Parts: sequence; structure tokens; C-alpha cells
Amino acid sequence: MTQNEIHGVRPSSPRILPLPSGERDAKSRLLIASIGSSATGNTFDTLIRHPDLLRQWMPFTVALAVTGVLSPRLREIAILRTGWLCGAEYEWGQHAVLARKVGVSDEEIARVKSGPEAEGWTELEAAVLRAADELHSDACITDDTWAVLAATSVSSSKCLCSSASTTSSPSH
Repeated sequence: MTQNEIHGVRPSSPRILPLPSGERDAKSRLLIASIGSSATGNTFDTLIRHPDLLRQWMPFTVALAVTGVLSPRLREIAILRTGWLCGAEYEWGQHAVLARKVGVSDEEIARVKSGPEAEGWTELEAAVLRAADELHSDACITDDTWAVLAATSVSSSKCLCSSASTTSSPSH
């Protein structure tokens, strides 16, 4: 099933364009420079249109994506599934690039679309995908999925919080 069949026709271009570097004031340039480079620079270049929002959003993003306790592989699988479920083509495209950088294969990226029941996932990967599905459909991780997450390497409270936060946020 395609995204258009699931969600209807989506916009084919950004509704809010990234702010070109030549149009930024000194404070905006400094804020973007403090973030550093990223494969998803368009996110920052768009959010810089609201510098206060970007400044407040960055600690959350860094806590999940940079200093987070989920492995980069699990994080990207969770984000891809969430992006797919939300029909977020931009998010999907950006995180497919990031997923490849952390060792997720093209076959696995494509398999994310089929969800946790697809053959080939480890028990933990399937549980992370299932958590994304459950949060998307019901805003709650079931006891069964939580038990699998808690019994694996995602067993610390920090990991469980990171897993829930990563899979419930369509933009990190």
C-alpha cells in the first residue's frame, strides 16, 4: 500500500521553505552554527524561521539522537516506522539516509514499511516497531510489548523513556 492510499495525496513540496543562509540575521546564523552540520540540515534551516522554537527543541533532539541511550540502529528503525505510519515522506527520506549511516540496510529500510510482523527482525527490533505502531494507533504501548522491551537491552528506565519518546514524535 502506498502512502497516498493510506493518507491521501500529500504535498509535493515544503509548505514552509528553509530559510536561505543569506536571509538569516546574526543571531540565527550563530544558532545554526552552534548546532553543527547534519544530514537533516533542512530541518534546522526551516526551524530557524522560529529561533526560540529551535533553541528549545534542540535539547530534546540531542537527548534522543546524540546522547540518547537507544542504539543508533534501533533509534533509526523506530523513527522510520513512525515516519511511515504518519505518512511523513520528508522524515522518511531524511532518516533513510541516517539509517544507512548506522548500518541499516536498504532491505531493512524497505522492510520497516511492513512492520513488526515482517520476517527478519530480531525480537527487540520487532518490539520497537510494535511500540511505534501501538503509540501511533492508540497512544499506549501494550503490556506485552513493554515486557519485551523491558526484558532486553532496552531495560533501563532511560532506554524505555527514549524508546517511547522516539516512536511517538514524528519529528526529532
